[in-house]
Amino acid sequence: MNGRHQAKTSWQKHRGKWLAGILGVIVIMILGGVMIAQGQAARREAATQRQVKLRAEAVAAAKKEKSARQSSQKEAAAQRAAAKSSSEAAAAASSSSQQAAETASSQSSSSAGATSSTNTSPATTTQASGVTTGIGQNHTPAASSYAFDVAQIRAVMNGQASYTGRKTVFLTFDDGIDLTTTPQILAILQRYQVHATFFLVGKSLGPRTQALLQQEYQAGHGLAIHSFYHDYGRLYPNRRGNAAQILAEAEQTQAALRQYLGAQFSTRVWRYPGGHMSWQNLAPADQALSSHGYHWMDWNAASGDAMSAAQAPKNVAEMVQYQAHSLSYYPDHGVRVVLMHDAASKQLTVDALPKIIEFYQQAGYQFGILS
Repeated sequence: MNGRHQAKTSWQKHRGKWLAGILGVIVIMILGGVMIAQGQAARREAATQRQVKLRAEAVAAAKKEKSARQSSQKEAAAQRAAAKSSSEAAAAASSSSQQAAETASSQSSSSAGATSSTNTSPATTTQASGVTTGIGQNHTPAASSYAFDVAQIRAVMNGQASYTGRKTVFLTFDDGIDLTTTPQILAILQRYQVHATFFLVGKSLGPRTQALLQQEYQAGHGLAIHSFYHDYGRLYPNRRGNAAQILAEAEQTQAALRQYLGAQFSTRVWRYPGGHMSWQNLAPADQALSSHGYHWMDWNAASGDAMSAAQAPKNVAEMVQYQAHSLSYYPDHGVRVVLMHDAASKQLTVDALPKIIEFYQQAGYQFGILS
């Protein structure tokens, strides 16, 4: 009896403390639940914000892609309009010239009272080697003495034709025009009084590069085509040549050249970006180009400036050595077509160019351009 009384007294004495403890635990559990709920809400809000941000980025990317597509379509339309204008101007000039020639011939016949025929085609010269020079209109008339027919030079390189003239080297530069690299190369060529062939990317031609383009032409260099966009995906989807795209880009670049050099300008020389040797199924493209008067040209010597960063020469001495060593990879048929680049990242090529020119001079080569 006394024990039960003591237990009851203890409960009554400490009841407040026990109730306070129980209430504290309940409060802690409630607060913990609130904090957990708040954390979950914050995480949901963060996830929602991320989704909103991702959607905004996707919308912005889509708008950017659409704008780029529209810009490309406008550019292509402008090029087609320029090509049409150039073609119409060339046709008009040709018609006027033909009418003038017929009138002159008629007047001459009437006054002389005799019939005769005169060849009014541009004069060409043929070297003892059998390779024709002065073909085409991708250079000034003064350059005809050192301009060589591209199709014949390619036949010589491939061992399909013989060459018995003086050893000739063709310095070629791809990927221009560049506002920094190209002027330096032109200055070096001028200093050494040698000439080169520039394989131009059509999209680089415009008001900002017009002066350099005209400088290349007036200095007696050869001008050639290296596609319009230089985009492997467009030209060679799945590494296979797209004949329609290749021909279209050749014509686009031809039109751009005529826009800045005049309707009388014409080049027959084409180089495949990456080289003819690098791609599959190019026979249809070769045929399409040939049917429009274009002839492709690769190379049989190189400076090494197209190699990967790990393989490319690191200084002038290495580049000159690479160029000299590259000659051993190709048969020597008396002509060398040297692959180089005048793109923005090719300063080492600029620095090595004097030594490369001197290398061929000391080896007894003359310098020519492709036409």
